[in-house]
Amino acid sequence: MAIGALILGIAGLFLCGLPSLLGVILGHVSLGQIKRTGEDGRPMAIIGLLLSYGGIVLWLLLLLTWSFTIGEFVDSVVDSNPGEDYYGVPDVPDVPLDPEPFDVPTAEETAPAL
Repeated sequence: MAIGALILGIAGLFLCGLPSLLGVILGHVSLGQIKRTGEDGRPMAIIGLLLSYGGIVLWLLLLLTWSFTIGEFVDSVVDSNPGEDYYGVPDVPDVPLDPEPFDVPTAEETAPAL
C-alpha cells in the first residue's frame, strides 16, 4: 500500500490532483498497517503522503489562480464599453437623491389666516 500511495502521489502532480485523494487515503492506511505489523515501507508511505498533499494544494492554487484570471478577463471585457452594461443597455447616470422629494406644506402654511 505504501508503494501505491507513492505512485498515486506522483501521478496526482500531473493528473489534476485526483489520484492524490486516493494517495492520501492509501498513505494513511499503509502507515497504520506498518505501525501494527512492523513491516517496511514507512518512508515510501510518508513520501507518498507528502506528494499527495502537495499535489492537492498545488492543483487548488492553480484552480484559484485560473478562476481569478478568468474573472478579471471577463470583468475587463465588460468594462471595455463604458456607458453600457453587459447587455448593451445604457447606464443610468448617478443622480444624488433629494432628501425631501416632495414639497409638502406644513400645518402652519395650510391653516387659514385669522
